[in-house]
Amino acid sequence: MIMARIWWCSTLSVACLVSACGPRFKTPNMLEYERQKSTPELDRLKLDCPDLINDSLQYYERGKELHEDNEPKESEHYVTMASITWRIAERRSAFLAHRKKMADAKVRYDRAQLLLADTQRRKEALLKMKANRDQRAQKEMAESVAQAARRQQLERELKVLLEQAIKAKAEADSFNAQEHAAALYNKGVAALKGIDTSARAGQVSAASLIAQGAVKDFQAAISAARPAFERGKAKEAAKLKMDQLLADARAMGSASASMEGRGVVLSLQGLYKRGKLVRAKQFLLDRSAELINKYPGLRIMIEAHTTKHKKRSVALGKTEEMAQEVMRVLRPLINDPEVKMNTLGRGDYAPVSSNPRSPKNERVDIVFFNPRID
Repeated sequence: MIMARIWWCSTLSVACLVSACGPRFKTPNMLEYERQKSTPELDRLKLDCPDLINDSLQYYERGKELHEDNEPKESEHYVTMASITWRIAERRSAFLAHRKKMADAKVRYDRAQLLLADTQRRKEALLKMKANRDQRAQKEMAESVAQAARRQQLERELKVLLEQAIKAKAEADSFNAQEHAAALYNKGVAALKGIDTSARAGQVSAASLIAQGAVKDFQAAISAARPAFERGKAKEAAKLKMDQLLADARAMGSASASMEGRGVVLSLQGLYKRGKLVRAKQFLLDRSAELINKYPGLRIMIEAHTTKHKKRSVALGKTEEMAQEVMRVLRPLINDPEVKMNTLGRGDYAPVSSNPRSPKNERVDIVFFNPRID
């Protein structure tokens, strides 16, 4: 049992030394992603699929942060998600290019069909004119009336489609699609301008087709922008939550709090003296539990620190016991039994005083990690 404990402490000491020696080496997937990101392909995909590329870059940045935080599994997950999202963006870009070609071909085909139908009508009218002038005059009059009615019908349909396009644009604006799905949004705006141009030129049918395309473009922009918009709202709410948590932590008194990249760190000094819990300071744990209950759903890390020791393995074991003891005291005081709470003994690796033997270095930090935004 003693030998196992010595081996465990030695292993933990080596791991901490390795993590303190410098940045971690990047994995092959990270190197491959960065190589891919440095190619001119990135600029094209940003134009065609800005939402997916932004997601891919955010996934990779998150994976890199987790990699630096020594969380290889979660880091690999986010790097893999970044690569998958990149490939999806490539396929969507190819699909958009193909769809544009098909749309252009469809427009040309429709126009050709209209021209063919018009030619056929003219031929029939000419044959009828030669057969009977009076009959031709009556038929032309009837066709004129029918065309006027048809035009009126098309104009009514165009008006409805235009209203739908304007409504879809307003909805896209509410999701900030001009930023999150710029390509689709701008395509819809251009289509709106084309509707007016075609209508003024008397091309009511063409204007109706353009209006239908504008509605589809704005709806696609909404679908593309919605995830990024909702993520932005979630990030904004998370930031407000963490700012309020920092303010509440600073208002506790007898403790200090700061905002770091990983979240809010509540530092409890004086809670331990020479490795022993000071009973008179246990009220700090009561207040800490109240703070945890006020902000449920956050991941918690209890980190214990101590002054400089001759043997770092002793310091690490001591601080791990301190962190475990604090967690045992806090657990019964927390309303949510499923709260994610872990401990970490950091020994004398992170002093706050320039004097490594200063009592200020013997402290317990409660880390409230930033919420994860999927």
